[in-house]
Amino acid sequence: MTIEAVSTNFDNEMAYLTINAPKTALHTASLMIGIAVSNEEANIGNLLDSLSKCTLLEFESICVVSSGSTDKTNDIIRSFSEKDNRIMLITETERNGKSSALNILLAESEKYDSMIYMGGDNMPCQNAIVHLLKILETQDVDVVGGRPIPVDDPHTFMGFCTHLLWNLHHESSLKKPKISGELMAFKTRLVRELPPAIINDDAYIQTLCEMKKHKIAYCPEAKVLLKGPSTKSDFIIQRRRVFVGHKQLELLIGSKISTMKIPRWKDIMKACPFRGIKGRAYALGFISLQGIAFVLAKWDFSRRNLPVKWKLVKTTKNLQMANVDMAISELQAL
Repeated sequence: MTIEAVSTNFDNEMAYLTINAPKTALHTASLMIGIAVSNEEANIGNLLDSLSKCTLLEFESICVVSSGSTDKTNDIIRSFSEKDNRIMLITETERNGKSSALNILLAESEKYDSMIYMGGDNMPCQNAIVHLLKILETQDVDVVGGRPIPVDDPHTFMGFCTHLLWNLHHESSLKKPKISGELMAFKTRLVRELPPAIINDDAYIQTLCEMKKHKIAYCPEAKVLLKGPSTKSDFIIQRRRVFVGHKQLELLIGSKISTMKIPRWKDIMKACPFRGIKGRAYALGFISLQGIAFVLAKWDFSRRNLPVKWKLVKTTKNLQMANVDMAISELQAL
C-alpha cells in the first residue's frame, strides 16, 4: 500500500454536475471525506473537482482509496496535487474488496471528528453534504445517510427499474432510516474496523451502530446522483450481490434488513416513476428481475459463494452516459 498526496483541476464535459456552493463557510468539527474507488476514471475527476471547489465546507482531508485500479483512476487523482494538498491517494495493489478499502478509510478517519463516505461513481448534489453535517451536528445523530437519485431515463425499462428500486429505498427509509454507501456521514470511532468478508459495508455499519444504541437518521434533502445498470444482466449481478450481503448480515444479527422485506404491490405502485399499462408491465418486469437475483443469491449463499471482491458492473460507472436533463434538474432543484 502506498500513500500519495494529490490534487488539481480536471475539466471535461461533465461540468454540468459541478457543485456551485455559496462562498460561505459552515463551521464544523474536523472533517474528512472518504472515497473508495476501483477503476473510476470516468467520474473521479469530476467528483474531486466538485469537492475541491466547494467553499461551503471546512474539511481537512479528502482521502481516496484506490483498490487495484488498472485504468487512469490513479493518474487523474495524482493530477490534483498541483492545487489542493488536502487530497490524499492510498493505493492497494490488488483489489481486496470494499470492506478492505473502508477499513483503511476508518483508520485514517480517527484523526478527525466526522467522516463523509461516498463512492467514486457518485456525485453529491448541491449542499447535500451540508445537509448531512447539519443533522449530524444539531440533532444528536451519530450516523446520517443521504438520498440516492438515479440519473437514468425512467422511461426506459432499465431506467424504470433503477428509479423504482431507489424510490422503494426512499419510502422505506422514511419509515425506518436506511443508510446507503452512496453518501453518508458519521462520527468517527463509532466503528473501528469491518470484518474482511463483509459484503454490504453500509448495512453492517448501520446495524452495528444500532446495536450500540447510536442514533441513525435519514436525510432525503441530501441528494446524491448515481448511474444504474443499463442491462438486465448487470441489474441481476448487482442485486444478486446485495441479496447475498443482506443474507450474510441477517445471519449475523438474527433479523432482516428493512429493505430486504418484500414490498407490497401497492407500495411498488406508489414508488413507480409512472403508472398506466406500461408502468404496470415494467413493474412486473422489475419483480421478475428481483426474483431471479434473489434465487441466484440463495444458490450462491448455499454454496458459500460470497462475492467479497464482486464483479464490477461497468454500466454503472459512467455518469456521462446518464440523462443530462435529469441531472441538471436535480442540481437546480436544490
